[in-house]
Amino acid sequence: MRQQLLPEAHPIIAVTFRNIGDLYNNVDDFDNALAMYEKALKIQLLYSPSNDPSTPETYQCIAWIYEQTNAFHIALKNYTIAFEILRASYPSTHSSLL
Repeated sequence: MRQQLLPEAHPIIAVTFRNIGDLYNNVDDFDNALAMYEKALKIQLLYSPSNDPSTPETYQCIAWIYEQTNAFHIALKNYTIAFEILRASYPSTHSSLL
């Protein structure tokens, strides 16, 4: 429904993709969860501000999927990207960095 009303790359569509990814993740359907998170991230990287907190959250979701599938090196890469975005966006005392 949202895709019919909004352009496919609208930030709200990214939220929807991430929510669908969460649902897949909750039933351990990691392949579909990852696909949805990657769709969300693609939109976020194109259209969200660089300090948008949803972008590192999506990287963390992607990292979690890789962690669950034992691809630890890819998980670490995504966790690191999430941390770097948060570190650039918040003061060092912010709760997201502790």
